[in-house]
Amino acid sequence: MSNRMGEDMGQRYIKTKTSGVRYREHPTRKFGIQKDKYYSIRYKLNGKDKEECLGWASQGWSEKKAAEYLFELKKNQRTGEGAKTLAEKRKIGKSTTAHENEEIIETIADHITFDETWEKYVEAKRTCVTKGYLNTEQCCYKTWIRPKLSKLKLINIKIDDIQNVISNVLDKRSPKTASHVKATIRQVFNFAIARELYFKKNPVSEVKIRMRDNRRNRYLTAEEANILLNE
Repeated sequence: MSNRMGEDMGQRYIKTKTSGVRYREHPTRKFGIQKDKYYSIRYKLNGKDKEECLGWASQGWSEKKAAEYLFELKKNQRTGEGAKTLAEKRKIGKSTTAHENEEIIETIADHITFDETWEKYVEAKRTCVTKGYLNTEQCCYKTWIRPKLSKLKLINIKIDDIQNVISNVLDKRSPKTASHVKATIRQVFNFAIARELYFKKNPVSEVKIRMRDNRRNRYLTAEEANILLNE
Protein backbone atom coordinates (compact mmCIF):
# COMPACT_ATOMS: atom_id res chain seq x y z
CA MET A 1 0.00 0.00 0.00
CA SER A 2 1.24 3.43 -0.88
CA ASN A 3 2.73 5.64 1.83
CA ARG A 4 1.82 8.85 0.05
CA MET A 5 -0.87 9.79 2.58
CA GLY A 6 0.26 12.90 4.35
CA GLU A 7 2.97 13.86 1.88
CA ASP A 8 1.07 17.06 1.08
CA MET A 9 2.33 18.13 4.51
CA GLY A 10 5.85 16.96 3.73
CA GLN A 11 5.63 13.96 6.06
CA ARG A 12 5.31 10.22 5.75
CA TYR A 13 3.61 7.98 8.25
CA ILE A 14 5.72 6.72 11.16
CA LYS A 15 5.17 3.29 12.71
CA THR A 16 4.36 3.04 16.41
CA LYS A 17 5.14 0.21 18.83
CA THR A 18 1.60 -1.07 18.25
CA SER A 19 1.35 -3.14 15.08
CA GLY A 20 -1.15 -1.60 12.68
CA VAL A 21 -1.05 1.87 14.26
CA ARG A 22 0.98 4.70 12.74
CA TYR A 23 1.01 8.48 12.58
CA ARG A 24 2.39 11.48 10.74
CA GLU A 25 3.55 14.73 12.32
CA HIS A 26 2.26 18.17 11.47
CA PRO A 27 5.22 20.17 10.09
CA THR A 28 4.49 23.26 12.21
CA ARG A 29 1.59 22.81 14.61
CA LYS A 30 2.39 21.80 18.19
CA PHE A 31 0.36 19.85 20.73
CA GLY A 32 1.99 20.52 24.06
CA ILE A 33 5.75 20.43 23.54
CA GLN A 34 5.57 17.93 20.68
CA LYS A 35 4.40 18.21 17.09
CA ASP A 36 0.74 17.38 16.58
CA LYS A 37 0.30 13.78 15.37
CA TYR A 38 -2.29 12.38 12.99
CA TYR A 39 -3.12 8.71 13.68
CA SER A 40 -4.12 5.98 11.26
CA ILE A 41 -4.78 2.24 11.55
CA ARG A 42 -4.12 -0.53 9.05
CA TYR A 43 -5.66 -4.01 9.01
CA LYS A 44 -6.93 -6.75 6.71
CA LEU A 45 -10.57 -7.23 5.78
CA ASN A 46 -11.64 -10.17 3.63
CA GLY A 47 -8.00 -10.71 2.69
CA LYS A 48 -7.47 -7.13 1.49
CA ASP A 49 -5.35 -4.40 3.10
CA LYS A 50 -7.43 -1.60 4.52
CA GLU A 51 -6.32 1.74 5.95
CA GLU A 52 -8.51 4.21 7.81
CA CYS A 53 -7.61 7.52 9.38
CA LEU A 54 -8.57 8.59 12.89
CA GLY A 55 -7.54 12.13 13.76
CA TRP A 56 -5.06 14.43 15.46
CA ALA A 57 -3.62 14.14 18.93
CA SER A 58 -4.99 17.62 19.52
CA GLN A 59 -8.45 16.14 18.87
CA GLY A 60 -7.95 13.51 21.56
CA TRP A 61 -6.33 10.69 19.61
CA SER A 62 -3.36 8.71 20.89
CA GLU A 63 -1.56 5.46 20.13
CA LYS A 64 -3.46 3.81 22.98
CA LYS A 65 -6.87 4.97 21.74
CA ALA A 66 -6.03 3.98 18.15
CA ALA A 67 -4.94 0.53 19.36
CA GLU A 68 -8.25 0.12 21.20
CA TYR A 69 -10.21 0.90 18.05
CA LEU A 70 -8.08 -1.49 16.02
CA PHE A 71 -8.54 -4.24 18.63
CA GLU A 72 -12.31 -3.71 18.57
CA LEU A 73 -12.53 -3.98 14.78
CA LYS A 74 -10.42 -7.14 14.70
CA LYS A 75 -12.52 -8.66 17.48
CA ASN A 76 -15.71 -7.86 15.56
CA GLN A 77 -14.27 -9.54 12.49
CA ARG A 78 -13.58 -12.71 14.47
CA THR A 79 -16.96 -12.82 16.20
CA GLY A 80 -19.03 -11.56 13.30
CA GLU A 81 -20.69 -8.99 15.53
CA GLY A 82 -20.58 -5.19 15.50
CA ALA A 83 -18.83 -2.83 13.08
CA LYS A 84 -15.96 -4.38 11.11
CA THR A 85 -14.71 -1.11 9.63
CA LEU A 86 -14.58 2.47 10.81
CA ALA A 87 -17.01 3.38 8.03
CA GLU A 88 -19.56 0.99 9.55
CA LYS A 89 -18.85 2.36 13.01
CA ARG A 90 -19.44 5.83 11.61
CA LYS A 91 -22.88 4.85 10.27
CA ILE A 92 -23.82 3.22 13.55
CA GLY A 93 -22.73 6.38 15.35
CA LYS A 94 -25.33 8.46 13.52
CA SER A 95 -28.06 6.82 15.59
CA THR A 96 -26.26 6.90 18.95
CA THR A 97 -26.05 9.53 21.68
CA ALA A 98 -24.47 12.95 21.17
CA HIS A 99 -21.46 11.91 23.26
CA GLU A 100 -20.80 8.87 21.09
CA ASN A 101 -21.25 11.00 17.97
CA GLU A 102 -18.24 13.04 19.03
CA GLU A 103 -16.11 9.98 18.33
CA ILE A 104 -17.36 9.45 14.78
CA ILE A 105 -14.24 9.48 12.69
CA GLU A 106 -13.37 10.29 9.14
CA THR A 107 -12.25 7.53 6.82
CA ILE A 108 -9.62 7.64 4.13
CA ALA A 109 -12.43 8.18 1.59
CA ASP A 110 -13.14 11.60 3.08
CA HIS A 111 -9.83 13.15 2.10
CA ILE A 112 -7.88 10.94 -0.32
CA THR A 113 -6.75 12.89 -3.39
CA PHE A 114 -6.88 11.79 -7.02
CA ASP A 115 -3.08 11.51 -7.04
CA GLU A 116 -3.09 9.21 -4.01
CA THR A 117 -5.81 7.10 -5.62
CA TRP A 118 -3.75 6.95 -8.81
CA GLU A 119 -0.75 5.57 -6.90
CA LYS A 120 -2.91 2.79 -5.46
CA TYR A 121 -4.42 2.11 -8.89
CA VAL A 122 -1.00 1.79 -10.55
CA GLU A 123 0.25 -0.54 -7.83
CA ALA A 124 -2.75 -2.83 -8.34
CA LYS A 125 -2.45 -2.72 -12.15
CA ARG A 126 1.19 -3.85 -12.18
CA THR A 127 0.11 -7.46 -11.65
CA CYS A 128 -2.59 -7.64 -14.33
CA VAL A 129 -1.51 -5.53 -17.34
CA THR A 130 1.55 -5.38 -19.55
CA LYS A 131 4.36 -2.96 -18.83
CA GLY A 132 3.73 -1.19 -22.14
CA TYR A 133 0.06 -0.64 -21.35
CA LEU A 134 0.90 0.71 -17.90
CA ASN A 135 3.55 3.04 -19.32
CA THR A 136 1.00 4.43 -21.78
CA GLU A 137 -1.48 5.10 -18.97
CA GLN A 138 1.20 6.74 -16.84
CA CYS A 139 2.20 9.01 -19.70
CA CYS A 140 -1.46 9.92 -20.24
CA TYR A 141 -1.82 10.71 -16.54
CA LYS A 142 1.35 12.79 -16.33
CA THR A 143 0.55 14.82 -19.45
CA TRP A 144 -3.18 15.45 -19.22
CA ILE A 145 -4.73 14.37 -15.92
CA ARG A 146 -2.24 15.15 -13.19
CA PRO A 147 -1.96 18.91 -13.89
CA LYS A 148 -5.73 19.31 -13.45
CA LEU A 149 -6.88 16.70 -10.91
CA SER A 150 -3.95 15.45 -8.82
CA LYS A 151 -4.40 17.81 -5.85
CA LEU A 152 -8.20 17.55 -5.71
CA LYS A 153 -9.88 15.31 -3.17
CA LEU A 154 -11.56 12.46 -4.99
CA ILE A 155 -14.87 13.12 -3.26
CA ASN A 156 -14.82 16.78 -4.39
CA ILE A 157 -14.13 16.21 -8.08
CA LYS A 158 -17.07 17.40 -10.17
CA ILE A 159 -18.15 16.53 -13.71
CA ASP A 160 -16.99 19.98 -14.83
CA ASP A 161 -13.47 19.29 -13.51
CA ILE A 162 -13.21 16.20 -15.68
CA GLN A 163 -14.85 17.94 -18.63
CA ASN A 164 -12.17 20.64 -18.40
CA VAL A 165 -9.49 17.96 -18.68
CA ILE A 166 -11.13 16.53 -21.80
CA SER A 167 -11.61 19.98 -23.35
CA ASN A 168 -7.92 20.74 -22.81
CA VAL A 169 -6.99 17.53 -24.64
CA LEU A 170 -9.32 18.33 -27.53
CA ASP A 171 -7.73 21.76 -27.92
CA LYS A 172 -4.38 20.12 -28.64
CA ARG A 173 -4.98 16.52 -29.68
CA SER A 174 -7.51 14.31 -31.46
CA PRO A 175 -10.81 12.96 -30.07
CA LYS A 176 -9.11 9.55 -29.95
CA THR A 177 -6.59 10.87 -27.42
CA ALA A 178 -9.42 12.49 -25.46
CA SER A 179 -11.26 9.16 -25.38
CA HIS A 180 -8.18 7.47 -23.97
CA VAL A 181 -7.83 10.13 -21.26
CA LYS A 182 -11.50 9.80 -20.38
CA ALA A 183 -11.20 6.00 -20.16
CA THR A 184 -8.21 6.31 -17.84
CA ILE A 185 -10.06 8.62 -15.46
CA ARG A 186 -13.09 6.32 -15.54
CA GLN A 187 -10.96 3.32 -14.59
CA VAL A 188 -9.43 5.17 -11.64
CA PHE A 189 -12.89 6.00 -10.30
CA ASN A 190 -14.06 2.42 -10.86
CA PHE A 191 -11.02 1.24 -8.91
CA ALA A 192 -11.83 3.68 -6.10
CA ILE A 193 -15.43 2.48 -5.96
CA ALA A 194 -14.32 -1.16 -5.79
CA ARG A 195 -11.85 -0.36 -2.99
CA GLU A 196 -14.41 1.68 -1.02
CA LEU A 197 -12.52 4.92 -1.54
CA TYR A 198 -15.45 6.53 -3.34
CA PHE A 199 -19.16 6.02 -2.69
CA LYS A 200 -20.86 7.97 -5.45
CA LYS A 201 -21.72 7.23 -9.07
CA ASN A 202 -18.73 7.39 -11.40
CA PRO A 203 -18.78 11.04 -12.59
CA VAL A 204 -17.05 10.18 -15.88
CA SER A 205 -20.30 8.66 -17.16
CA GLU A 206 -21.66 12.22 -17.59
CA VAL A 207 -18.61 13.60 -19.42
CA LYS A 208 -18.96 14.24 -23.16
CA ILE A 209 -16.35 14.35 -25.91
CA ARG A 210 -16.97 17.02 -28.51
CA MET A 211 -16.19 15.45 -31.87
CA ARG A 212 -14.13 17.71 -34.12
CA ASP A 213 -15.08 18.22 -37.76
CA ASN A 214 -11.91 17.50 -39.71
CA ARG A 215 -13.46 18.15 -43.13
CA ARG A 216 -11.81 20.87 -45.22
CA ASN A 217 -13.36 23.30 -47.70
CA ARG A 218 -11.55 23.52 -51.03
CA TYR A 219 -12.38 26.00 -53.79
CA LEU A 220 -11.96 25.21 -57.50
CA THR A 221 -9.63 27.22 -59.65
CA ALA A 222 -11.10 28.98 -62.70
CA GLU A 223 -9.63 26.28 -64.95
CA GLU A 224 -11.10 23.48 -62.81
CA ALA A 225 -14.49 25.23 -62.74
CA ASN A 226 -14.55 25.47 -66.55
CA ILE A 227 -13.70 21.77 -66.87
CA LEU A 228 -16.49 20.88 -64.41
CA LEU A 229 -19.04 23.04 -66.26
CA ASN A 230 -18.07 21.56 -69.61
CA GLU A 231 -18.55 18.06 -68.24
